[in-house]
Amino acid sequence: MKFTLLLSTISLLSTTALAASVSADQSVLAPDVADRVHAYSDCKPGLLYCGHFLKTIGNYDFIIAQSGFDAGAIRSTLDDSLFHCSNDLSYVGYITYVRHCGTSRCKQGATNRDDYCV
Repeated sequence: MKFTLLLSTISLLSTTALAASVSADQSVLAPDVADRVHAYSDCKPGLLYCGHFLKTIGNYDFIIAQSGFDAGAIRSTLDDSLFHCSNDLSYVGYITYVRHCGTSRCKQGATNRDDYCV
């Protein structure tokens, strides 16, 4: 019984790791991961966005956390950090971490303008 449970746990962990490590090609992503990748299409290519503002225009929680993690940022600072919306139209809605602005120092720019640090 313990052996079967161990194999089931290993199988589940392997499946989860595979889903998290594959490319953004939705044909190879697990359905829940594909949905999270597909949901990020609201940012305008080339613009900078504050983390807290990205959360108001789309379902960016997951990609903000991942982008911050990839850059080594502290998760609790991500709302007050700048993210760049990809210029590459093959990756519409893809963001990358730019920098932390400081507590309450990331401000929303005008329409079609970058957000910025003060």
